[in-house]
Amino acid sequence: MSRSRRLDLRLDRLVALMMATGFATVLFFVVYYLAPTDKLKWHVALLVAFIISVVFEISKFLFGIYLVHFATLNRVISHANAIAVLLFVFWIYLTALLFLLGGEIAKAVEEHHHGN
Repeated sequence: MSRSRRLDLRLDRLVALMMATGFATVLFFVVYYLAPTDKLKWHVALLVAFIISVVFEISKFLFGIYLVHFATLNRVISHANAIAVLLFVFWIYLTALLFLLGGEIAKAVEEHHHGN
């Protein structure tokens, strides 16, 4: 593979990662800004949404590493699939936990800025 082709692949991956992080940031921002009964400042909601979306992308990457290296097709009848299902459930739990943690962080930052 040529050097320019490898650079193009890396650039494509970087653009895809930036787009995924941006999309997740927008989704988290909409929920953090519009859902709470105690409204947050938009910049606080945006900052926390960005931080949580980066952590979310890292957790997706780590889960992908597990699936690629440990849950292979030659282990269809083994315990690896059960472990993959349990890990997927754990990943969903972690995602929900990150979502709630982001809300708590946003509220704490908001209270800190207002001196409450």
